[in-house]
Amino acid sequence: MIRRVLRAIMLASLAALVMPPYAGVGQSDAATHIVIVSPPTRLAVPVGQAVEVRGRVAGAAASVELWSDDTLVTARPLHLESDFTFVWAPASPGTHCIRLRALGAEGLLLAEAGRCVAGLTRDSPVRVDAPR
Repeated sequence: MIRRVLRAIMLASLAALVMPPYAGVGQSDAATHIVIVSPPTRLAVPVGQAVEVRGRVAGAAASVELWSDDTLVTARPLHLESDFTFVWAPASPGTHCIRLRALGAEGLLLAEAGRCVAGLTRDSPVRVDAPR
């Protein structure tokens, strides 16, 4: 009996490790992945300065969307390419979270990746911490 319980726990733990990160979020293809190539993490730019948002999709995505703070900025279809680029600029000071979303042909969410960018006012002091 104890062996069965331990085996069930071990199988459940293994299933949790190999389950795709967006399981159960409406995706039609769990093998689709999206990554943000740029901007780098913790980027800070002046408000209004254009930022290149580059991404890469692996899998059967039909289109990609760029979101900023829960607002759809733009979208584009994917044909055979897996790399794509959008241009975005922070509209106001503060932290803005951008998200790239890969959608299937039916419009279902396949994968999503996010990153935060700080929008600075022109007179904001930028502090760079020296390594310790």
